[in-house]
Amino acid sequence: MANSYTLKFHMNIMSSKKTKGKDSPPKEAAPKETPAKEAGKTKKNEPPPKPETAAAAAAKADAQKKETEAASTSKNATATTEESTEKIMSINSKELFDKALASAGNKIVMVEFFAEWCGPCKKITPKLEELSTQYAERLIMLKVDVDDCEDIAIQYKVTSMPTFIFLKNNEKVEEVIGSNTDKIEKALEKLFATETRT
Repeated sequence: MANSYTLKFHMNIMSSKKTKGKDSPPKEAAPKETPAKEAGKTKKNEPPPKPETAAAAAAKADAQKKETEAASTSKNATATTEESTEKIMSINSKELFDKALASAGNKIVMVEFFAEWCGPCKKITPKLEELSTQYAERLIMLKVDVDDCEDIAIQYKVTSMPTFIFLKNNEKVEEVIGSNTDKIEKALEKLFATETRT
């Protein structure tokens, strides 16, 4: 009896083990989609960008053209203003000097012989600009750098800076040596007075 009970118990255990072995393995979790795939899905869901119409493209090109023209006009206006405010002409060659004298006509030409390293020359510059504005209609002012145009300096026997030579019809009519503004103004007044009498 004991053996029969033991045998049945043993068979129950074995049957239980076999049943457990037949159980299906746990299902593996479905792999998550990669970010790239997810991004692909998002892009598929988004509406495609609308192609630029011919009218919109033409309007855009026209706007860009107008901006370019406006910038060019502004630049030209600035250049014209700079030219009109420049009353004193810088001379860097004998050829340019001769052309300036030829175009002066009957006007008085005041030539300043200067050098970049000359302190008094720099000091008198504001006064010369004032005179160039004051006598704009009657006077032509030229600046000659003696280091760049030695030939012109030698022609007028310039030995110190600044030296001011006054010309009328290419003829030297007056000279002032040094940065004495009073002498320069008196020389101009004298020459203009002579013009008035003649």
